[in-house]
Amino acid sequence: MRNLIVILVIFSLLSALVLCEVNQVQLKCPPHKPGTFGACIEACGEGCAKGYLCCYNGCGHVCMKGVY
Repeated sequence: MRNLIVILVIFSLLSALVLCEVNQVQLKCPPHKPGTFGACIEACGEGCAKGYLCCYNGCGHVCMKGVY
């Protein structure tokens, strides 16, 4: 019984890890609208928070919420 519990816990952890990696891979920067521009800064030096990506804003790069 104890072995079954250990196997189930390991399976659950691996499943969660795979789902997290799939979600991160699918995120993309939001589309940039031609003819528009944002601040001319490079603001991703420290990296972006979870769910955000370093995206081009028409002039520089800033952290933006990723889209699928």
